[in-house]
Amino acid sequence: MCRSRSTLIVTALAIIQYMGENAIMFPPTFGEVVEELAETVIYGIALTYLWRFKLADYESCLVQKLNYELKHVNH
Repeated sequence: MCRSRSTLIVTALAIIQYMGENAIMFPPTFGEVVEELAETVIYGIALTYLWRFKLADYESCLVQKLNYELKHVNH
């Protein structure tokens, strides 16, 4: 997987954001702060990812996956 660690981090932040928004394990006032901070970090990660995104790298990863799948289908 090309971006598995980032996906796990964003998933964890999304869960924390949801918990903060719904005051699950956080007091309501502190939950709002947690929600906003998690959202800000998620948006920052997305912005950084888009800023550094290179289509050639994505295509390379996609070609590797397709080659891997084709090798295993043919055998």
